[in-house]
Amino acid sequence: MPNFNTGYGRMASPPPRRQDSGSSKPFLIFLLVLAGLGAGALLAWGLREHSERARLSQRNVKVEEAYVVVLAKRVDLAHFLTDGKTRLYHLQGRNQANGHTATVAWQEEKCTGILVADDVAPLPDHEVYAMWHLDAEKKPALCGSFTSDPTGTIYNFRCNDPAQSTSGFLISIEPSATAKKPSQIIYETR
Repeated sequence: MPNFNTGYGRMASPPPRRQDSGSSKPFLIFLLVLAGLGAGALLAWGLREHSERARLSQRNVKVEEAYVVVLAKRVDLAHFLTDGKTRLYHLQGRNQANGHTATVAWQEEKCTGILVADDVAPLPDHEVYAMWHLDAEKKPALCGSFTSDPTGTIYNFRCNDPAQSTSGFLISIEPSATAKKPSQIIYETR
């Protein structure tokens, strides 16, 4: 505490305090509100970033899982194609598939095959592609139906106990997956 001794043994009174005009109180309240708004905005941004990162993380997991499936299918396809028991059948396009080709890798003893084709046109919803096995007498047996894929059509199929050995395959466009015989042939073994 300062000494206000005037030297006469008596203490002088402290200087009078200035009357506070009160202008700093609203300014402090303004700063406090501004800090609260800033903290709220920062918190909202952080929560939004956290949600976005969580969504991206889930998406990345799905992409990784799909990639693993694709790699597994490629490995299976490579093993199937390089197996000594696999025979390849080349199919030529006709009608709307004229100029296009498809390949069927077929294992006779397992009655299983894989169709590999590029540029297979998409069909209307009420139609499907049908895969047909041709026996030695060229009699067709339905092996299933599939849809095209713009990145390249790969269709795994099984033909339930073909009557005789295989002479080739057909692909047709059918109104349903339960056709009894091929109606609109667009690929055939040559």
